[in-house]
Amino acid sequence: MELASLRATDKIQRDIEEILERHGWFYERRKNYYRNIGKPLARFVTPMYLASGMVTLVIKNPEIAARLKARFMRSDETYKQVFSDSVPLNTWVHIVEVMKRTEEGLKQIRPYEERFIAKWRSLVALISVARLFGTFAFTSQDISGLNFNTISAELIKETWLLIHNQRTIERYNNRDFCNPKLIKKCCQTAEKTYGISGHQIVGKDQIVNYWSLTGQRRS
Repeated sequence: MELASLRATDKIQRDIEEILERHGWFYERRKNYYRNIGKPLARFVTPMYLASGMVTLVIKNPEIAARLKARFMRSDETYKQVFSDSVPLNTWVHIVEVMKRTEEGLKQIRPYEERFIAKWRSLVALISVARLFGTFAFTSQDISGLNFNTISAELIKETWLLIHNQRTIERYNNRDFCNPKLIKKCCQTAEKTYGISGHQIVGKDQIVNYWSLTGQRRS
């Protein structure tokens, strides 16, 4: 049984499903439920997708978000940190919209490379939203009030070019999407380029015990 299925009946999971469905998104807390009743695949959202968006935009750790595994759900502590009932429910809707719109922008840059999108959507989304708020220190409340129509293809393209240029300067390898040093450099450059603040907050908060749960080492 998938780890996500073990949490499927939790109140927070049911609440997320309900509010997402109100906005036309179908939350697959029960695997294949919406597929079996014929809902459009393009509107599906999985628990892992939403968890990655939360780690990106609220916890502000794109390094972990880019390689997040379902094993984080094994621990009540890590699970409750990501699926926190203190986050306004409407924030989950906005997280989905931001991440999906970021993906659409990246598809215009690399239309046939799915791994490119999966690798870079977290950092691109975080920097893009920070540009809109003028700070990396935006809160879950701020996200819940964000006009997600401001996540334009042009914004995503500009943000990606900043990251791409920084990668060229730093000469990182093909796993640089989860390299904390590159992430920090990109956020610092974005701060200087766009007059935003608070890059120090990025990567500061960790998911408790995440690295021990995954058996991974940090870059």
